[in-house]
Amino acid sequence: MKKRIGIVRGNNLNKWEMQNFEPLLDRYDVTAYTTNRSQYDINQIKFPVMQLPCRSQGLSSYMEGLEDHLADKDLIFTADISWLFSAQTIVAKKRHGCKVVCLEWENIPFNHENNKVVGRIKEIVRGGADHFIAVTERAKEALMLEGVPEEMIDVIPMGVDLCRFKPDSTYTVRDRGALKIGHEDIVVLFIGRMVREKGIYSIAYAAAKILGDSSMKDLPIKFLLTGKGAELDMLVQRTADLGISDRFIFPGDYPYDKMHRLHNLADIFILPSISAITWQEQFGMVLVESMACGKPVISTLSGSITEVVGDAGILVQPNDHLSLYQALKELISDKKLREILGRKALERAIDKFDSRNTAEKAGKVFEKVLSSITVDGDLKPLYERGIKLWEVGELEKGFKAVLSSFAEYPDNKEVLDSIVSMGSRLGKNDQVETALKEYLKYHPADIDSLIKLSEILLTMRRLDEAEEELQKICIFEPLNEKAAALITMVKNEANAMID
Repeated sequence: MKKRIGIVRGNNLNKWEMQNFEPLLDRYDVTAYTTNRSQYDINQIKFPVMQLPCRSQGLSSYMEGLEDHLADKDLIFTADISWLFSAQTIVAKKRHGCKVVCLEWENIPFNHENNKVVGRIKEIVRGGADHFIAVTERAKEALMLEGVPEEMIDVIPMGVDLCRFKPDSTYTVRDRGALKIGHEDIVVLFIGRMVREKGIYSIAYAAAKILGDSSMKDLPIKFLLTGKGAELDMLVQRTADLGISDRFIFPGDYPYDKMHRLHNLADIFILPSISAITWQEQFGMVLVESMACGKPVISTLSGSITEVVGDAGILVQPNDHLSLYQALKELISDKKLREILGRKALERAIDKFDSRNTAEKAGKVFEKVLSSITVDGDLKPLYERGIKLWEVGELEKGFKAVLSSFAEYPDNKEVLDSIVSMGSRLGKNDQVETALKEYLKYHPADIDSLIKLSEILLTMRRLDEAEEELQKICIFEPLNEKAAALITMVKNEANAMID
């Protein structure tokens, strides 16, 4: 029987990532989980897709009922550690005993951790996941700086379907005609979100320099910018202000199943990304797509782009339209250089970014994780002796023995439960609190332990700390009745103290 894998991506589920895992269908029973607000066309994905209701607040995207839907899975393959739904998979692991692997794109260490909720989510996922797949070395380095052991990380770049993304002029004449591009036109292509950090204004300014250059005035150059986003209207206006709107084509969104045709009709591909405080280019799938079609690429020294492009393209300073202009001028003027870089790009794509190889490597990681055994270990005689002492009325000695055994087994639920039960009866709240906090380092999403810790803190009249622990529960189970009742109790106690 095939092992069952659940791929969890929130509303970011998309075909261009899933093409890397569709080849695994011959080995695994795969289901993908998205939301009823999916951002992308999911109809072309080859395995079953389930859409769940979602309450979304940025990274705090909670997928209702996700944990229960994952009950029959052997392994859950979730996204970056910042997402709330990734923390939900850790809850599912605790409930159902499955494994969790995270795919990490983020390449900025400790990103978003100024937000306490996101910081807590990341802590839970880092501590609870069984393994991590980083798409770049930079993503791996970020995880390691945040405390993830190197042996728990494999670096596997994303790839594309090379049977589709390949040099192919079959549709070029027809597709150019549909976009009102002439056969002799030199086409500079951009595909991406129409937002400032993708460098779209740098394209406009560099184009103005190109089109105003006397040495290039007779060349039929067209700029084809595909995508949607908040800055699209402003960019269109900017090209008009610069007097170059007749050289720009904005076809809007383009279906992914035809994206290879768009790359093939172009002569040059550009992605002039600009780093921001909380974002830098994490990979650049469009770069790989274009390279696989044998096109020369120009991009910037932003984030992980250098790992993707290597020496198979031209990289310039980000947010510098003059550098972009110079690179464009060099490629537009030199057809031979375009051909040389195009060949290098194709060779690099075949060597490093074949989605079949990505699937094979990911499959090996899944096999490794699935074959590993989570060992709590056999309880040593010290614990057993503590239980026997307790049963014959030697309560203090029994409790002390169990506490000592917990030092060797701080992630063992059976030992913890004994400490909570014994300590509560003996009034040893300090020791119980310490044990619960130690256990939660290993199982940060254990709802039962969070509730018990909250109750102990409430007993000790440490109301603010009790409420803080209860709020953590609400991240995972907003409708948890026990937590809601305790929060009400905390607030009543606090009001009574004020009165």
